[in-house]
Amino acid sequence: MLSHLFRLTDAFRRTQGYRPNLLYLNRRHYQWLRASLAGLKNEAEVRHILGMDILIVSEIEHPDVAWTARQHELPSTATH
Repeated sequence: MLSHLFRLTDAFRRTQGYRPNLLYLNRRHYQWLRASLAGLKNEAEVRHILGMDILIVSEIEHPDVAWTARQHELPSTATH
């Protein structure tokens, strides 16, 4: 699982020029990821190690990555 996520992240970085900050995966993939990172205590530690937020989407068949502006990164003139 980790090597697959590394390849996804690297491919995204090469094509977009910056790292993704969002990981989409389904519950089963999330469980595999947590098993791969069994030494980590909670989801916050997993997010920190990956450098991405995690979004669990039941309909998704394969993990994917993306970049999205986080609320604290939006310009002060952005409409909420």
